[in-house]
Amino acid sequence: MRFLTTSGVAAALEDLTRDARRQLVLVTPYLKLSANFADRLADADARGVQITLLYGKDDLAPAQRKTLEALDHLTLHYYEHLHAKCYYNESRLIISSMNLYEYSEKTNREMGVLVESGTDVYHQAVEEAESIMRAGEKPLREKAKRSRAPRSKKVAPSTDDRGLLAKVADRVKKATAPTGHCLRCGSDVPLDPEAPYCKKCFGSWVRFKNPSYEESHCHACGKDQKSSLKKPVCLPCYRKLAA
Repeated sequence: MRFLTTSGVAAALEDLTRDARRQLVLVTPYLKLSANFADRLADADARGVQITLLYGKDDLAPAQRKTLEALDHLTLHYYEHLHAKCYYNESRLIISSMNLYEYSEKTNREMGVLVESGTDVYHQAVEEAESIMRAGEKPLREKAKRSRAPRSKKVAPSTDDRGLLAKVADRVKKATAPTGHCLRCGSDVPLDPEAPYCKKCFGSWVRFKNPSYEESHCHACGKDQKSSLKKPVCLPCYRKLAA
């Protein structure tokens, strides 16, 4: 564990974003991205990092919304009573007084601590962040999509951001191969990207309901591949099924 001053928090947060390979979670009541940090987020998004942003003040400026909407791998959450500030990737976590707000970095006196994954503090902080997300509203991007849909249109059960599922689920269900594989354990299950877990593994997944959580198998071919509920099949299988 390492103590951080204002400049230390800013530098550690930039490193956290730059070094993320699988996930990046940003928990901040106030949100106003600097141009530099927006570029770092875009770089992480281009690497395929699953970015989760939880904020607590529903007054995002149009420019901020435009920046966030350009990120393909972003899940946006809102929790009205949020006051915590926490930032983490798969290897490190920052707990700080600093909002993800340009003014805070340039003007305020802040402090924080940096902890490594594998520690009790890391795991407890991640569990609390996920608990807050579960208590908050659905991701605002999906909420906005639903609000624009005709009232008479039936909305199919979905994850927070269906992404690939929305494009191939119906085709996959009509595919000639009836057997798929559990994302987590690889066991045989019905081929259905909207339900890609066996009963046992689904019981484990549903504790946190994180559609971006990294799993181990492609749902279609069963090979050892990085996957998630949002992206349950590997690229070759996606191309084959979507053809």
